[in-house]
Amino acid sequence: MKNKIILLFILIMLAACGKDNESQEELELQPPTVNITSPENDITFNSGDEIVFQGNLNDTEDVGSELEIRISSTIQENITPEISISNNAFSLTTSNLVEGVHTITITVIDSDQMQDSDSITVNILPVKNPVFSQLGDKIPVNAWHVETSYDGNTIAILEEVNGAVNVKTYRFENSVWTTDANNDIYYVDMGIDNSSLSISKDGNFLAVGSSNKFFNSPNPDLMSIGVVRIYKSKNDQWVQVGNDLMTGNEIDGFGNSSRGNGIDLSADGSIIAIGAFEHYESGEFGDDNGLVRVFKNNQGAWEQMGNDIIGDIETHTGQAVSLSDDGFTLAIGAAKYKNFTGQIEVYRFQNNDWVQIGNAIAGNAIGDLLGTTLSVSANGDRFAVSAPNPGNFTMGYAKVFENRNNDWVQIGETINSDGTYDYARFGLRLSFSSDGSILALSSINSTRVYKVSENTIDQFDIDIESITAPMNLSPDGSRLIVENAFEVFVYDISEFTISDKKQ
Repeated sequence: MKNKIILLFILIMLAACGKDNESQEELELQPPTVNITSPENDITFNSGDEIVFQGNLNDTEDVGSELEIRISSTIQENITPEISISNNAFSLTTSNLVEGVHTITITVIDSDQMQDSDSITVNILPVKNPVFSQLGDKIPVNAWHVETSYDGNTIAILEEVNGAVNVKTYRFENSVWTTDANNDIYYVDMGIDNSSLSISKDGNFLAVGSSNKFFNSPNPDLMSIGVVRIYKSKNDQWVQVGNDLMTGNEIDGFGNSSRGNGIDLSADGSIIAIGAFEHYESGEFGDDNGLVRVFKNNQGAWEQMGNDIIGDIETHTGQAVSLSDDGFTLAIGAAKYKNFTGQIEVYRFQNNDWVQIGNAIAGNAIGDLLGTTLSVSANGDRFAVSAPNPGNFTMGYAKVFENRNNDWVQIGETINSDGTYDYARFGLRLSFSSDGSILALSSINSTRVYKVSENTIDQFDIDIESITAPMNLSPDGSRLIVENAFEVFVYDISEFTISDKKQ
């Protein structure tokens, strides 16, 4: 069926150079011309894509002439383009072409009803509804923290065994999650409470922390000492690199994290940042200044990079830490800042010390706990942060910031809870892709995923049940790992996140 409908017309005035009166009548009988220059003929688009038709039009008459532009399709009656004309060039933009093969015709008609047309063929593919699917079987484990390599093929899970830390490593091979109990990292001297976990992007380095060393010792003087241990995979076995990392102070929360953010490795595992948010600089227990230390691997020995970063009194500086891929940009959360309003500061390693860059970011109100969890992008130019407790159990919010001329500027709108119980404590867990384009946020009962563009944040149609438990996004943004009812599930969400980036 060929149904040619006039959808839009616009009148323009074109005037040619003056001619003598003898040739005027002859020129007025000449038709106008139109030529479509783009897109190419037989081109294919996806449904909903913005399509721009461009070309040239001309009239050789020597008097002012009204030109009417028409656009039509062989299969669609309603097209709503926007038209732009400049210097005899036209542009028609539309995004509502229906599925199918269109013959698009653009016609120009002058005041003498003389006309010219040009046509091209455009193929519009049907809408593809992206889906997410579970990868492999569920993993039966009561996880406290979950960390993943860049592509999500290696997963480290920190679980409890008799009150102590045990870390299991799973690899996705032939559509199955496999693990070797002989490769578990188990220490009876590291208590599960206030533990933390980090893995390098290649999956070859693993860091385990606990601020509850010797938790089961009968000697109270040995309890509640923070410790962090780093391991390297050699012949599929975890071997500790260097000595234990400790502050030497009791009850300072070294390596402590309720959300897994107390420690963070650089992409290659050669640098580690460690928070100790209960550190009391004055020696008075309860001052809660907090501190952050960064170490670099030098031929198997861990050497401190720069000086300690020590927070103000009662700030809990170091409650969350996050490193850029190279380990030279560091974001620090201080959730107790100003009566638990919370604050984020970002530092860069320059001239052998840590120098703050940009402005500090504070929470909206007392009790927000901004900085309980955060994550910085691979290049250190973006970070995401959440406030899971803004004075109301069913609320919570998250924000994304970008470094623009050494000033941290918020991208898009604040992401808020919808106020229902399912999204209570929104932002309880947070995970950010390496390129800063994909953000996952969990609450008491669910996890949601968002696309972060240059100036906007939009929610994907992904809503996965995950009850007050660990959650993580693979750094490449393709996989989402959640726990639900003492079982860990891995989902492939690449049809949303990866395909979206390619468009």
